[in-house]
Amino acid sequence: MQVVIRWLLAGLVWLVLLEAGAWMALRLRPEWRTAPVTWSQAECFEHADWVEDYFAEWWSLQLRWEPYVYWRSRAFHGRYIEVGENGFRTTWNPEERGGQDVVRIHLFGGSTLWGLGARDHHTIPSLVSQWMSKHLDRPVEVVNCGELGYVNTQELVLLIKALQKGQTPDVAVFYDGVNDVFSAYQSGVSGIPQNEYRREKEFNLLSTQGDRTAFLAAAAVYHVFRKSAAVRLASRFLARSTPGMEKELEPAEAERLAAGVHSTYVQNVDMIQALADRMGFRAMYYWQPTVFTKPLRSPHESEQYRQYQSLQRITALANRHVAQCDRLSALEHFHDIAAIYEDHPEGLFFDYCHTGERGNAIIAERMARDIHALLMQQIP
Repeated sequence: MQVVIRWLLAGLVWLVLLEAGAWMALRLRPEWRTAPVTWSQAECFEHADWVEDYFAEWWSLQLRWEPYVYWRSRAFHGRYIEVGENGFRTTWNPEERGGQDVVRIHLFGGSTLWGLGARDHHTIPSLVSQWMSKHLDRPVEVVNCGELGYVNTQELVLLIKALQKGQTPDVAVFYDGVNDVFSAYQSGVSGIPQNEYRREKEFNLLSTQGDRTAFLAAAAVYHVFRKSAAVRLASRFLARSTPGMEKELEPAEAERLAAGVHSTYVQNVDMIQALADRMGFRAMYYWQPTVFTKPLRSPHESEQYRQYQSLQRITALANRHVAQCDRLSALEHFHDIAAIYEDHPEGLFFDYCHTGERGNAIIAERMARDIHALLMQQIP
């Protein structure tokens, strides 16, 4: 028995020493606190000197609970990323925009719309605001309603919440496709948010009914283990920062999920249109591009295509459903821009769906021109 105790004590001492050494290493080398990000090597960043610091800020972002939509970013004030107390990312807007004549434009989407990979003034909403300010005689106010990981249904709920508060925009723009497809791929169920399995596990976690002590204890041990300095340091060198998708979908399964993504999206568009007609705003829709729809790929983009190729089949099927949909084609302000980068040989993506600031500028100009044309139709 004494031998066992001595071995346990020796093991504990070694664990303490290991943790202390890892903690000291992370203190001395802050860049080791996160996994290496190959994104920063993408051609779209052109070796910009702000990229490493930008992604360090992005890794520091935290989410908070938000009723009905599950999560929203916490307030954050960095050099390149600023998020307000309301959880919305800061958008460039002209200083003079007061009065009743201001045009209010709300843009909804996931991380691509939010602006992952772009500084505050180079997100799609900021670039739309800059273009509109130069070409529209009326003042504009653009709001970036995008959020990391949001699917279209979450955006619809977010719109409803804004309408409930009397925050009715003149124009609501929806930029979607990637997250709805990925969520279906991830869970095997179309039409639900990403990582829904986590919320299923967390449901009734703190309920007083039933004995949850063992589960909470196991969860606490797992959390401590994951947050330990030794595990974080090991992850820095063993884990990939942008892991490829490992699950291969059978053709029939991919078709079923893609059809479900399309069906949910069309139903949501119908509901948004009904709200727009009832509440007096105009709605616009954009089905977004990916590296799979960019035939002229740079070396980094080609690597991302290979790394995420298991998503290619379901993405292509969902794109086909959208492109062949009569109900969407009949909408004047629905725009399928999946192929918008087909004539661009330069590197625009840093992973399979996120673009740098140059890619954002192409999307933003397309949106801004469409919004401008829409507003010109309304001006007598």
